[in-house]
Amino acid sequence: MIKTSKLIFKVLILLSLLWSLSSCSKALLSAYGIKSPKKYSTDQIIHIGIEYGIPSDDFFILSNQYQDYLHSIGKSHNLNIKQCDSSSIVYKNHLQPLQLLFFDKHGILISFHNNCYCGGFPNLEWNNNNILDSMPPKTAIPIDSLLTFDRIDRFFTSSKFGIANGLRDPKYNYFLVVFWTTFMGRQSENLIELIHNKYKDLPASTIRIFFVNVDCLFVD
Repeated sequence: MIKTSKLIFKVLILLSLLWSLSSCSKALLSAYGIKSPKKYSTDQIIHIGIEYGIPSDDFFILSNQYQDYLHSIGKSHNLNIKQCDSSSIVYKNHLQPLQLLFFDKHGILISFHNNCYCGGFPNLEWNNNNILDSMPPKTAIPIDSLLTFDRIDRFFTSSKFGIANGLRDPKYNYFLVVFWTTFMGRQSENLIELIHNKYKDLPASTIRIFFVNVDCLFVD
């Protein structure tokens, strides 16, 4: 019963993504470079991430326990993924395959972006209207209290460090979590390249970036 519930949950997330792109046609998904979610081994995900240019020290994979956590915290906020009304939009915003979450030095979410709010065709335009040019960037999505950095970093795992909680180093002014998936193809690759190029020349203590693969939200 629990396994069936989780499967339904993942299907709903994927349907939410397809709905956000305005059409579920294969032609449109192909134009965006989006493929059907496929289960990869950890080594395969790491290989894909390296091909996308993610530095090994910044490479993390989301634990599948994060899904259960979202269920529990969603309930505490009275949010229901099965409803397509305004009361669930906050929840669904955190379930998208591509996300940028900027946190301040205290771990508070201060700027939030995901694939639904980008626009652009055939590639998503993350820096639409130069929204990412300031530090911290203006937020594309209304800020909510669902997540803090300290709530999510405990679900990050690293092939280099293992379970990697307690990542909020006080020497940094900001923390950026980049959620990406393999099935988003070049959209993931473009986002990773954009973030790397945009912030690589900032002073070292300005921002710490975490590239986190979230395939576990979409495949068993």
